[in-house]
Amino acid sequence: MLLPKVLEAENSEIYPDTSTQSFAVNIRRVLKESKQMQRNLETQLRQKLKKFGDEKHFLVRTSEEEVLKGFPDMELKWMFGPKEVVPPKAVSLHLFHGWKKWREEAKVNLKREILENIDYGRQYMAQRQERILLDRERVMTKTWYNDERNIWEMDPVAVPYAISKKLVGGARIRHDWAAMYLTLKGDDKEYYVDIKEFDLLFEDFGGFDGLYVKMLASGIPTAVHLMWIPLSELDIRQQLLLITRIISQCLVGLWKSGVVSYVKDWVLSKTKNITDDVMVTIGFPIVELIIPKPVRMSLGMAWPEEVYQAVGTTWYLKWQSEAEMNYKARKTDNIQWYLWFLIRSTIFGFVLFNVLRFFKRKIPRLLGYGPFRRDPNLRKLRRVKAYFKYKLYRRLRRKKEGVDPIRSAFDQMKRVKNPPIRLDDFASIDSMREEIDDIVTCLQNPTAFQEKGARAPRGVLIVGERGTGKTSLALAIAAEAKVPLVEVKARQLEAGLWVGQSASNVRELFQTARDLAPVIIFVEDFDLFAGVRGQFIHTKKQDHEAFINQLLVELDGFEKQDGVVLMATTRNLKQIDEALQRPGRMDRVLHLQRPTQLEREKILRLAAKETMDDGLTDFVDWKKVAEKTALLRPIELKLVPLALEGSAFRNKFLDTDELMCYCSWFATLSDTIPKWLRRTKLIKGISKSLVNHLGLTLTREDIQSVVDLMEPYGQISNGIELLSPPLDWTRETKFPHAVWAAGRALIALLLPNFDAVDNIWLEPAAWEGIGCTKITKAKNKGSANGNLESRSYLEKKLVFCFGSYIASQMLLPFGEENFLSSSELKQAQEIATRMVIQYGWGPDDSPAIYISSKAVGTLSMGNNHEFEMAAKVEKMYNLAYDKARDMLQKNRQVLEKIVEQLVEFENLTQKDLLNILEDYGGTREQEPFFLSKHYYKELTSGSSLYGEGNSAVLDLLGTST
Repeated sequence: MLLPKVLEAENSEIYPDTSTQSFAVNIRRVLKESKQMQRNLETQLRQKLKKFGDEKHFLVRTSEEEVLKGFPDMELKWMFGPKEVVPPKAVSLHLFHGWKKWREEAKVNLKREILENIDYGRQYMAQRQERILLDRERVMTKTWYNDERNIWEMDPVAVPYAISKKLVGGARIRHDWAAMYLTLKGDDKEYYVDIKEFDLLFEDFGGFDGLYVKMLASGIPTAVHLMWIPLSELDIRQQLLLITRIISQCLVGLWKSGVVSYVKDWVLSKTKNITDDVMVTIGFPIVELIIPKPVRMSLGMAWPEEVYQAVGTTWYLKWQSEAEMNYKARKTDNIQWYLWFLIRSTIFGFVLFNVLRFFKRKIPRLLGYGPFRRDPNLRKLRRVKAYFKYKLYRRLRRKKEGVDPIRSAFDQMKRVKNPPIRLDDFASIDSMREEIDDIVTCLQNPTAFQEKGARAPRGVLIVGERGTGKTSLALAIAAEAKVPLVEVKARQLEAGLWVGQSASNVRELFQTARDLAPVIIFVEDFDLFAGVRGQFIHTKKQDHEAFINQLLVELDGFEKQDGVVLMATTRNLKQIDEALQRPGRMDRVLHLQRPTQLEREKILRLAAKETMDDGLTDFVDWKKVAEKTALLRPIELKLVPLALEGSAFRNKFLDTDELMCYCSWFATLSDTIPKWLRRTKLIKGISKSLVNHLGLTLTREDIQSVVDLMEPYGQISNGIELLSPPLDWTRETKFPHAVWAAGRALIALLLPNFDAVDNIWLEPAAWEGIGCTKITKAKNKGSANGNLESRSYLEKKLVFCFGSYIASQMLLPFGEENFLSSSELKQAQEIATRMVIQYGWGPDDSPAIYISSKAVGTLSMGNNHEFEMAAKVEKMYNLAYDKARDMLQKNRQVLEKIVEQLVEFENLTQKDLLNILEDYGGTREQEPFFLSKHYYKELTSGSSLYGEGNSAVLDLLGTST
């Protein structure tokens, strides 16, 4: 019954002239019409179905199996002979919309009556004034004058009533005195209220904190007088921290001063000049004398002299060219230059020798490992389980109560006026803008497509990862089209949720939407209830089949009644039934990818306009911030500008006593200074100078220092983030993770034309720590196939999968290898298997393909032939392992240095890795890169592979062992 909800009015004072009798007559009339419609519907059903037999009404007990599935214990049956009829529902929507229409008409009549009838308007205003005076008198009865304290006081019981009736003009709060002073509108007196007494009276209703929030929500001017804390009340630790902060700020200011900066630049330029002179005069000639020309050509350390020779620009040649240009620009042919060069070279060699000797003596290599511990977050796991049990219990309870999800969904229908992101501000929809404009046009003018002979969009699928803005895009489209949006949860339309009524609910959903067109039906997680039929357990039910069929019928029926668009979001497009994606149904698919660097920069700038001060946005190098936030999603990028500003403020040094003194003074004089005086240029200038005096102004250097100190990896997505790690993040616990990350990074650097390593890092704020490697997939490299995975790329990928495993074998003590590389070994097994049985890229270059993506299983073959296929897979696997081991053994010194630097600094960028590779003579692989060519050794028919660890390969080939 909808009567209680119908009788709810938005404003109880909107109909002062409406009598109770007329109101009751209207309600009685609508109820009578509803009952008559119900009787007419039942009469029509009896006339049509009486030919099947006599009418019967009886209750049937549901079987225990059906009750366990969620069906009710008892069910009403309405039979005409053998024919069963579903009891019709009451016409409740008619009553609801009739009441809404009557209420709007009453509002319009009241406004027109006030404007047209002056006497009635005066009478209405007099009633309002009388009510206000009555409320004021009630409040004044709770006030009195205290002769001892010489102040007016108010009973705390009257304060909430005065606020709710909007009688309070302002409030002052003194927390140190536990007092609040209220002023009423139209009264100059100030009334004292005891905060402690108010907390005791209204403790169950939030106390004074709840009252304070209510005052702020009501727009009451509230001033809080802050307490002044003298410096003498600080303890020894706080005083030491204050002195330390002052000294550190002085040192930072000295380091950034003009004299020190000039000295730094001078020393760096002189060091660079002497380094270039020494290398051009001594270093480069020695290298050319020791290393033969062909070897230097292969290593990229010499320029070609013949036409048929070619070599790419390497770091060595670039360094040599710049050093020679710098050397020739400064060199003079006199004895003074050579004498000065000899002195500088001697000093440079002495300093370099002592620096290397110091590092060799003071920085020993410490190797170790930490114990593995159990996950301490079992309490969190139990909480998650309890939450899901509660949701299941609530769902079962709603089924028993018979809650109609369609009615509740349309009750919450809303018109989006202020979406989270406007459509013009979306950064990653430029390629889809034409399709989005068609959807908006269809909603704004449904007949425009029919006039042009085109079919309007019926369904839209928004595909993207978590946090890419799928819901925000749907809300932005609704706001752009200026049409209401009905949000339907996926669990509300899940097949089999309401006693076989899923198809009926879909039909009712679209029928109501057509009556209210234009409208958007928005569904999140569409794949949860519209999955591929027969693929999963819950999609094999007959109810799910009927649900999908009814949904297809409703989508095909949009042609007669346009203006209704089904808009759904999903993370995986493959899990949605293909019938829903055919033309004429949900054929508009909008793919939301992770934003590029330019798109991230645009998102950051838009977020900065909303959250940061206008004068600070120009201080930030947004391009640099976009580079360091490559792993963040759009929803996380919006928090970056605010975090930058907050970090810059936290790094500022503030005199707390002076700041609190000024704040208390401002709070005291806030009521005396008028607003027009505050807006003058003089007062604004004084305020700005005072802010500068307190050290609250952020400069370009403050923002840039925060940007430079930003972590380059953004958010850690793998692992449970913890504020307090469960173990000590020491060198022993870092080392296994550093070896894992360094092995992956180094093998990727050594492979030619392979994915680029952006940075590697160690993250202690996760369970048992975590090592991370950010690798960007190479595009249009290594093959003429563009972005397709070529054979060369898959072979490199196969070698890459063994990087961390071999690094663990080389650097970890015997018996201390861990399972960090298990997923990569499994990936290597899958790649080798696909190359042999799907692509025909085995070690013998045989083009035979033994499995197809559309086939039910593998081709039928004899056991010997299956053993041969497994031998090919094993051969590819072993060749990649041997190749990766040779590469890392040749660069063992580089690997050890990367591990050492990563353990010490916990973060290495691509530039740091390249510098280590150059300094320690890393050897890279050259193109063409291949594992094996025309090499395959056949197994004898009597050989067995089951004892050699090939069970995984045989399982992929379809052999049962």
